[in-house]
Amino acid sequence: MRGWLTIFMVASLAFGTAFADSLPANQLPMYGERSLELETSITAKSPKLKVTVGGKSLAATLADNSSAAALIALLTDESLTISMSDYGGFEKVGSLGKNLPTNNERITTTAGDLVLYQGNQLVIFYGGNSWSYTRLGRIEGATADELKSFLGNGDVTVTLSVAK
Repeated sequence: MRGWLTIFMVASLAFGTAFADSLPANQLPMYGERSLELETSITAKSPKLKVTVGGKSLAATLADNSSAAALIALLTDESLTISMSDYGGFEKVGSLGKNLPTNNERITTTAGDLVLYQGNQLVIFYGGNSWSYTRLGRIEGATADELKSFLGNGDVTVTLSVAK
């Protein structure tokens, strides 16, 4: 019986690997909380976003995924103003008014992360949380305290635009 179980496990692993190798990268099957190869990367060449609150702006580098690309396309002709509210004492959340493609994965956020929640909610973190989100990008060069001060207490109006 153990011999058949071992053969079955080896065959299943081989078939699963061959199957995964035959799929495009954006269709790889999910195992556990992470995909096989769908690591979202943020590089120096990634598009830049300008996040503005009360006349002050911070730059954000966008992730290399279809969600961030859709956000850039949304902002190509004009900026987007979003009403955001505090949630949980570690994030601001607000509706984009439009659904974007999702690339959800279980991640642990840190201050400065920009994520998409439920396909239509922008979340800006000034603290951390673990949940299933789509990574959109990261605000550059600001500490958690600086982000909390930048975003203020309570509701806030945030304007997103493509950085020139």
